[in-house]
Amino acid sequence: MRILKDFKIPNFKLKKIEMNDIPDIEKVKIDYEKVKEAGEKKSKKQPYDAGTFTTVKDIFVESMKKYADNTLVLQKPSHKEPYKEITYRQFGEDVVSFGTKLLLEIIFSITGCLPSFISITPPLSTSGFT
Repeated sequence: MRILKDFKIPNFKLKKIEMNDIPDIEKVKIDYEKVKEAGEKKSKKQPYDAGTFTTVKDIFVESMKKYADNTLVLQKPSHKEPYKEITYRQFGEDVVSFGTKLLLEIIFSITGCLPSFISITPPLSTSGFT
């Protein structure tokens, strides 16, 4: 409560607004048709097509399709290496791979084994075929 005690409200006054400042207020005419038309013009303008997205996933999938070869992110792995461009397609493939791995980890943690349709083969050795 100490904060409220230390807080001081500035001392200023606002000027009273009087209708006497506007001469002949009764004679002011408003064209309501023009006001209505101006409002309709503003409501008709849309800067772009918003689309019919219902989830963030829909937006993500549509962006992957529409901008597949465009750069999404610039990544700099280390200070010595130049920036690496990651496209929407590469990022989408990484997201799908991550989701698949996460799903398999959850299934494995619950059941103790991988589903029968998953076969894990060991990677080939770098020295050649054995």
